[in-house]
Amino acid sequence: MSNIYYTLSKIPVIKNNYSLKFLFVAFIGIHIPLISLIILLINSPSTEISKSLIFIIALVFTLIATTITLYILNGLLKPLNISKNALNNYLNNSHLPQLPTIYKDEVGVLMHSLQKTITFLDAHIKETRNYNFSFAQFKNSA
Repeated sequence: MSNIYYTLSKIPVIKNNYSLKFLFVAFIGIHIPLISLIILLINSPSTEISKSLIFIIALVFTLIATTITLYILNGLLKPLNISKNALNNYLNNSHLPQLPTIYKDEVGVLMHSLQKTITFLDAHIKETRNYNFSFAQFKNSA
């Protein structure tokens, strides 16, 4: 499972809400340049900072924040990709997935439901095959 999703799922305020995880990351990402400018202005030895320096610092921190935010948001999408791949792997190879079922947000509920559904479907398919096999043996012995 994604370390980012796991880590964000430990924060009490956002652990049960997937969309709040996205909003939290976006909020922090948007405010990194602002926070860096405030720190620069507070810690600047001179009272006059050039406009071009402020522009360059804002641009650099905006690019850094955007990169970090996109990386983290991509990590938040990982559980959805894992679920999609698990379903495709089951449909194509009949391989039962082992999706995590401990998360309480919307994606956690989706993974839990998907795991439960695939397990139920697999058991039903095996039961049907066994019944058909037993019925064929009974029919041939009669």
